[in-house]
Amino acid sequence: MLPYYLLEEDLESESKIFLGPMNLNPAERQWMVLGDVFHIPDTTLDIPVKYAPPKDKADFLNRKIPLVSNDFKGILEQKASGRIYFREAILECPNGPYLYFYVAPPLCDCFDYRNSEYGPDPKIPGGIRISGGFCLRPGPVGKLDIFRAKGLSSRKIIISEWLKEICEANAIKGVRYIRTEDYYDV
Repeated sequence: MLPYYLLEEDLESESKIFLGPMNLNPAERQWMVLGDVFHIPDTTLDIPVKYAPPKDKADFLNRKIPLVSNDFKGILEQKASGRIYFREAILECPNGPYLYFYVAPPLCDCFDYRNSEYGPDPKIPGGIRISGGFCLRPGPVGKLDIFRAKGLSSRKIIISEWLKEICEANAIKGVRYIRTEDYYDV
């Protein structure tokens, strides 16, 4: 099977953005955290920002919910296979608003339980914590370039090596690419 990579927000990046508290009602928060695209409202999210660098802002955030910049969204729309759900989000900064998008790629039942090292996640009912890398079953993944794996947090977005190379060629900022076999939950 070809290599796949988990997208992680780069906490060491100079382009890192620190989000403030999001004002969501409990049901909406649950839908956003779970990536339940059938119930998420279409209204624009207004998210306060505690700190954003003056220039070169991160293109990917996933500490609270997965967010992509308008540039990253454009790449995903042009290059990635599969239906991707986007919800507009305005990051409210003192130096101006910035357009981002909540992103929810397709959910795929592809986690290979037999060949992965994991245990139960105490924070997510039915979820798992990776303890030593994980593998994907190739059949369910098919030709998807970006997806979420059932059982993992909806903030954990997985991309193909091909899409990773496109992201690197386009200098997507604020992201780390971790091979699924090398990933473990902290």
